[in-house]
Amino acid sequence: MRLVYGLLALVVLCGTVWGQYTASFANGVFWKSATPGEKLAYLRGIAEGMANGQPVDDKAYPWQQSLNQISASLDRVYEDPDNRIIRVRDALVLVSFKIRNQKDWTSPTMREAILRIRKIDSDAELKEPAK
Repeated sequence: MRLVYGLLALVVLCGTVWGQYTASFANGVFWKSATPGEKLAYLRGIAEGMANGQPVDDKAYPWQQSLNQISASLDRVYEDPDNRIIRVRDALVLVSFKIRNQKDWTSPTMREAILRIRKIDSDAELKEPAK
């Protein structure tokens, strides 16, 4: 019986290891807990920060869409609980990739891209855990 309780505790702990941040950046747990207004404010902050910061590759981010469309796309990314480790900034790259390549979220190309980003962010979290 102790073994059962021990395994149950391990499952619960593993399910809560990922907080709202992956390697100090907001992730899908953060995104799923945010209100629609908070999501738009967060996206606006990223867009304005990028506009006022260093030059970036415009193709890497989906700013050609409205913030509401981007927010809906991020909601779609984070429907899969396994994607919640993905940092919001990396999920934005996935959204842009999807738009540029006109792929469906379930296409093999998109699934491969999602798995690759998931691995990158998982490795980043192991190297620099969120505080």
